[in-house]
Amino acid sequence: MRKFASCGFNAFAACSLCVLLFSACEMLNLPMLETLEVSEIGCEAAVCGGDITFEGVSAVIERGVVWSTEDNPTISGSKTSDGSGTGSFTSTLSNLQPDTEYFVRAYATNEAGTAYGNIRSFKTLERSTGDNPNP
Repeated sequence: MRKFASCGFNAFAACSLCVLLFSACEMLNLPMLETLEVSEIGCEAAVCGGDITFEGVSAVIERGVVWSTEDNPTISGSKTSDGSGTGSFTSTLSNLQPDTEYFVRAYATNEAGTAYGNIRSFKTLERSTGDNPNP
């Protein structure tokens, strides 16, 4: 141990570096993606999408958008399924409630797991008497 100490070896720093490198490698296994802007917001629907720039350790087998009235939506809740692979895609979110704030983000799944894009929020339009549900 004295030999390491005289060289300035710090076991804690080395261990921390190993954990950091392991975390970085773990992250490279998952896809990398961005959530696109929400558009065409109506009373009960909106359009969103994602852009998958890196598929990770294996091919993207499912992609889409998740949404919720709670922050941090996941694939266990409301979601679209918009094919597979990298690149940009768009999704229509439907069956939304009027005059409600939603949180949305793109997702991509490969063999290593599911990764999510940045969270965006939007508010559906208020329904007026005589309005179409989706103007």
